[in-house]
Amino acid sequence: MLVVFFVALALLSCLQAAQTRSNQGRHAMGGTLKIWVPAGMIGDNYWIYLNGHIASAPPRGTSDPRNNNLLVVPSGKVGANGKRTTIDGWELWGANGRVLKMKHENYEGDYINSESGDALHIFQVTELPLHTGKYTVEVAMLSGAPSSGTVLSANPFPFVVTRKYVVDVGTDQPTRLYVAVPDNWSSGRAPIPALAANRVCPASTAAAPDVDQMKGWIEDYKTDPAVMMLHDARATLPAHTNGIVVLAMPVAPGGPREFDGSQVGNIVDTIAARHIFPSEDEVAACQARFPQFSESYGVYGNLIRFFDKDMASLRKLGTDLSAASSH
Repeated sequence: MLVVFFVALALLSCLQAAQTRSNQGRHAMGGTLKIWVPAGMIGDNYWIYLNGHIASAPPRGTSDPRNNNLLVVPSGKVGANGKRTTIDGWELWGANGRVLKMKHENYEGDYINSESGDALHIFQVTELPLHTGKYTVEVAMLSGAPSSGTVLSANPFPFVVTRKYVVDVGTDQPTRLYVAVPDNWSSGRAPIPALAANRVCPASTAAAPDVDQMKGWIEDYKTDPAVMMLHDARATLPAHTNGIVVLAMPVAPGGPREFDGSQVGNIVDTIAARHIFPSEDEVAACQARFPQFSESYGVYGNLIRFFDKDMASLRKLGTDLSAASSH
């Protein structure tokens, strides 16, 4: 009888341990994180990072989630010239007045806590099934250049990154996180400067091209922080990639992080908008018009070909990453 008692006790102990492990397993797997991003304001061009890795990327649907019935207004100080000198947040206005306000990435007002839910379709929700525990969340948003005349420094990268949110995912109910838009986000795009009709050579006056000026432009391009960053990434990219590259972004725009092919393409588009060079066809036309300066135009054309070839290599980095992610 004593042997039977100890055997039964051992079996009971094993069953209790198994039940405990089962409960722990269910507890570890049962979490959900719902991330609410104001896509009605910024559109679908944003990337969600979970613990530093891309967890959600566009496109998330076939239609633009921006709400055209909302007016986005920056808040902050205005200088004597009427131009805004500082931006400390954003306001969203509808037909009946202000509906949402955020300051330094914190929401103010009752909209997100109202019983009607997201009645104006300001937010887009990304749901992530997760183990329970603590996570960090950041969102990189596609952004334009800050308004001219403000004290905001021009960002050489087309993204702003939110502060790092820390969330605790449990099992009782989905964890909600409302992500706000950083103060230095901009809905505008960097203006493309007007180009002279005869950029390389005047229409009537015979003149050699300004090779020194072109060399200066090339040097500006080569030392552009975004250009140098992409060159470094391309040089260290492994032969086999999952479509992600880690770019050494400076701390101010968000620090080093993962980027996918579409993000790299956005960076290259921004570089192209900052560095606008004459075309090889323009140089060839000037060379034919003024053959006495043929050698100088040849040097000028070689510099432009260097730029064109280098830009093509940067674009190829983005397309290669996109192709790798689709396999």
